[in-house]
Amino acid sequence: MRESVVLPNPADVAKRVSFKGGAKAGQTALIYAQERIESQKQLKHAIALWAGIRKDAGQSDKQSYREFFLTFGVDVVTCQGWKRKEMDALRERIESTWETNG
Repeated sequence: MRESVVLPNPADVAKRVSFKGGAKAGQTALIYAQERIESQKQLKHAIALWAGIRKDAGQSDKQSYREFFLTFGVDVVTCQGWKRKEMDALRERIESTWETNG
């Protein structure tokens, strides 16, 4: 499961795609891979802040992991291996809880 969280190196992705699809396809793949890594970083940050708010309220890590799963329907590891748009959508959902819960 944790292997799905480790995203491939963008340069490796670009090289592989360029070999099969040409230079332009490789460049597009490079950009997409870089964007996906950035989305993952932003999602990790949002999860950390969300968990920190729970910890500050007195919840244990176990309680906050469970609440995260019950609230968002996914565990904190699995969602970090999602596609960029899915990670961005979840990050927005997490951030919206800050606005509604203070």
